[in-house]
Amino acid sequence: MKVKVKAYASLRESLGSGEMEVDLPGGEEATLEKLVEKIEREGGRKLEEKIFGEDGKVKPDVIVLVNGKTVNSKRFKIGNGDMVIFMPPVSGG
Repeated sequence: MKVKVKAYASLRESLGSGEMEVDLPGGEEATLEKLVEKIEREGGRKLEEKIFGEDGKVKPDVIVLVNGKTVNSKRFKIGNGDMVIFMPPVSGG
């Protein structure tokens, strides 16, 4: 299955690119965690430690969206054609 991935700001550098498409095996094992592991194996640098805490939840200084909805766990299931976005929170003054 194919998953589209985008990353912004500081996470873009960790991804190695601003946008990519990743092939993952389908089924029960298709999770956000497996996606990040595959990206790291294919050249992403230390992405997992920047996104997830030791408890398996998304860190408070990162926003993860799957198809436009906020996701808080690396165990979140993803499907074919999903769009996953990694970005730091946006604030203004």
